[in-house]
Amino acid sequence: MSEFFDELKGLLLQPVAAFQELKEKPIIAVLGFFAVILLIFSVLSSIVDLNFANPLGLVVGIIVGYIFLFVIIFINAAILHLFVYLVGGRGGVEQTIKAVLYAFTPYGLWLDSVCRPAWNALVHYPDNFRYPGTA
Repeated sequence: MSEFFDELKGLLLQPVAAFQELKEKPIIAVLGFFAVILLIFSVLSSIVDLNFANPLGLVVGIIVGYIFLFVIIFINAAILHLFVYLVGGRGGVEQTIKAVLYAFTPYGLWLDSVCRPAWNALVHYPDNFRYPGTA
């Protein structure tokens, strides 16, 4: 568990050094790290979307979000690898997948769970008071 937090700290605070250090890590270990990050993201995202009013909605939101994002991230990695290959990158699809999975870490933990609620609070929620019934 300490290794997970060391990777997380490196990716958030010193991403260049962390990417260089984690480049040779096996894909299975990267998938385990990503699975935990994606679970945290799914839970935070579901809570931010205010699905906690309905417990079933919270659980379904977490499960569907987890599966959907897992598939979308791999589709994203495949498309990115196609373009990397077209411009001369020959590191292999495994390296592209690892880079995409690690690059999701700041978004999954910071941008979506902190910035989106702030955006909603500043932009969308005041509209509900000005125009009742339009939420």
